[in-house]
Amino acid sequence: MLVRTGNVVIKVDSLERSIVAVRKIAATLGGYVGNVSMNTGENEVHSATLEVKIPTARFDEAMTGVKPLGTVESSSATAQDVGEEFVDVSARMANSKRLEARLVTLLGT
Repeated sequence: MLVRTGNVVIKVDSLERSIVAVRKIAATLGGYVGNVSMNTGENEVHSATLEVKIPTARFDEAMTGVKPLGTVESSSATAQDVGEEFVDVSARMANSKRLEARLVTLLGT
């Protein structure tokens, strides 16, 4: 099981249109936009940070899908294997359910 994380910095002409486009890309790939942070003050450089949640299988499509929105200034991607953690949590849940069933049985008598 892999968790992939990517970061793309893109210079765009229209911040609002680009945010809408990123939301559409995410939805098309079976994901969604989670956290959004925007700076649009009068004396500030307008910028936005969007956290997009995408299924791992569609990650590469998402990374390439946002590149046409403007000029890519930087891009990075990492992968983390969380298989062991998943197995550990699954085993703990199974053990907790067995314990619960035993306790219910004991309390029922």
